[in-house]
Amino acid sequence: MARAGLRFSLLGPGADIRSVVALAEAAHAESRFSYISFSSVKVEAIVARIVARPEQSACILAMRGSDVVGMLWCSVGASTKFCQYGARRTVRATLGYKW
Repeated sequence: MARAGLRFSLLGPGADIRSVVALAEAAHAESRFSYISFSSVKVEAIVARIVARPEQSACILAMRGSDVVGMLWCSVGASTKFCQYGARRTVRATLGYKW
């Protein structure tokens, strides 16, 4: 499925997650929580848990060419639901988003 030149894929085992960590850091810097130190170690741990449990978690990447320009990660458990998303500012602007 593609929109605005985007390709979507699931992050799987063995994938290079450096671009996911970089995008998470950029999203954090733009967020209301930017005053809190960013931890790449915590993001790497979250991604590792998501990839290790595909029956209840997923990380969907939005790619433009070979660049990761957006992501959505979610996890659903018996009593919890968690979702986090981010998109590069340049992509948000092309899609008409104001955030």
